[in-house]
Amino acid sequence: MTRILTALTIVAAAFGTTACSSPEEKAVKFMEELAEITTKNEADCDKMGDALGKFMDDNADTIKSLKDMKSSKEQDKAMEEKYGERVKAAGMKMMGGAMKCATNEKVGAALKKMN
Repeated sequence: MTRILTALTIVAAAFGTTACSSPEEKAVKFMEELAEITTKNEADCDKMGDALGKFMDDNADTIKSLKDMKSSKEQDKAMEEKYGERVKAAGMKMMGGAMKCATNEKVGAALKKMN
């Protein structure tokens, strides 16, 4: 469970540190895609881990760029106002499957790719 929460924190931090509309939208879409993968595969944790691993590999450059970005408090506030509901919805959507598969080795290995 700690890995899941850490991964969600990284995604949220990446969301909170993007500075222009294109990276903002990328961060939100990234989280929405994670939620979709998690929900779609919640009945099979190994399958979820495989899908998350592929997604992380395919999006390694996006993950790095989102983690490397900086923003001001004003920019963070504007992003929260514009995208906050979508981020919250994606987070809630993925929690069921993520919690169920929190101890799965494949899921854990995939989520480590976000660090």
